[in-house]
Amino acid sequence: MDTIDPFSPNLPAPTVNRSLLGLTVLVIEDSKFACEAMRLLCLRSGARIRRADSLRSARQHL
Repeated sequence: MDTIDPFSPNLPAPTVNRSLLGLTVLVIEDSKFACEAMRLLCLRSGARIRRADSLRSARQHL
């Protein structure tokens, strides 16, 4: 589980190219191809990613 406070002033500041820097994104998708595309987009934008293939497994991340 992610314990970083997204409103903390100690997080790195987002930039134009990395607008999600310092955030964690939970992607809930059962298609492996769509999930991989979202993973690449999130990583390129600076976000960390958590993946789940169902709502049941997504609840474990939350």
